[in-house]
Amino acid sequence: MSEKYLFVGGYVGYVATLDNSIGAFYQGAVLAEDGIIKAVGKAEDFSANTTDAELIDTTNGVVTPGIVDIHRRTSMSLTRGLGADQSLFHFLSNTYMRWLPATSVEDMYTATLVGALEALDSGVTTIFDSCESLHSGIHSDAELQGLRDSGIRAIFYFGTSQDSYGEYPGGEAG
Repeated sequence: MSEKYLFVGGYVGYVATLDNSIGAFYQGAVLAEDGIIKAVGKAEDFSANTTDAELIDTTNGVVTPGIVDIHRRTSMSLTRGLGADQSLFHFLSNTYMRWLPATSVEDMYTATLVGALEALDSGVTTIFDSCESLHSGIHSDAELQGLRDSGIRAIFYFGTSQDSYGEYPGGEAG
C-alpha cells in the first residue's frame, strides 16, 4: 500500500524549496508518496487531486525537502579526524595555521566536493556551508564550484577573510 502525505502550511506556512525554478510559497504544500517528493506548490493547487493523501498540518512551521544541516564545513572534509586527540587550541592552530594556508585551489574544490557528497550520502540534502577559504577569493570560488558539482542544495557563507570577495569588502559577511 502506498504511503501518500500532503503537508499543508496553513496561513503562515512557508515552503522553502531552494530551487529558483520552483520558488518558495506562503501557504504552500508538499506532496510526498512512498518517501519521494512528488510535487511542491501552492496549497490551493492540491485540493482536487490529493484526496487520498493523509493531510499533515504544518501551520506555523517551515517545510524543507530533506534533512537540513545548518553548520557544515565541507571544505574541511579531508581534515576530519586530524585533531581527534588534540585540544581545541591545538586543533585550531594546526588546522587554521598549517593546513588551510597550504591548501591549493584544487584541494579546496576536492575537499568541498567530497564533503558535500558525504552529506548527500547520509541523507542531508540542504546545507549552510561555512567557508574555510581564509586566504583568497579564488579558493572560495573553488568551494562554490564543488558545491555546485555535487548537486547539493547549499547556502554558502563567506566572511571570515580579510580579502574582498565580489562586491563585499574584506571582513564583511556576504
